Amino acid sequence: MGPVIVLSKVSKTFRVGRERIRAVADVDLSVQKGEILAIVGPSGSGKTTLAHLIGGLSRPDEGSVSAGGQMLRTRDKILSKYRNQKIGFVFQTFGLLPHYSALENVSMPLVVAGMRRRRRRELALKTLAAVGLEKQAKQRAETLSGGQRQRVAIARALVTSPQVIIADEPTGSLDSENGEQIMQLLERLSRIQDITVIFVTHDLTLAKRADRIVHMRDGQLTEADHAR
Repeated sequence: MGPVIVLSKVSKTFRVGRERIRAVADVDLSVQKGEILAIVGPSGSGKTTLAHLIGGLSRPDEGSVSAGGQMLRTRDKILSKYRNQKIGFVFQTFGLLPHYSALENVSMPLVVAGMRRRRRRELALKTLAAVGLEKQAKQRAETLSGGQRQRVAIARALVTSPQVIIADEPTGSLDSENGEQIMQLLERLSRIQDITVIFVTHDLTLAKRADRIVHMRDGQLTEADHAR
């Protein structure tokens, strides 16, 4: 089976005032189905920009990104469909609507997909149960603990049955115990559901939980190694 995502000579440049900053420079990367990949690097190295390019949140200035053997084009509808159906995002700051319940937050991608209300509810409840939060389904996000909110964020990423989960510093806002629980959950999802997990981190200890580590510095991949 071929790779689930392939980046070929991908570059991305941003303008800050009069200065042009090349955040990602000529990156080649293949990610396999079911793989856990850690993108590691210091602040400003380009690792989050690379994750956004993989997930279709940003478009490359040069090079190409393909998913499942198909080239991602730049039209908004195609990228939107890719993000909604193929990719699940998990952010350090959770990205939940605080006054909405856990169930409502998890249902959001299904609303965007146009799914009927009853089916949305069924899938959202099933996914919350998969992350151990079925009893918190009706609680507002703002009343949940940090670890619970991150699990809601993971459930929201999972509810569309994506091929890939992209997590940007998924344990960065959590204490060590909750961070460990989140990493165990991501590992379990990868192994049981064969989901590809790509996570961004500056923590080398955390990165060693991955199958493979790629290191970014000044927008380039400087090395790749197998963590396990």
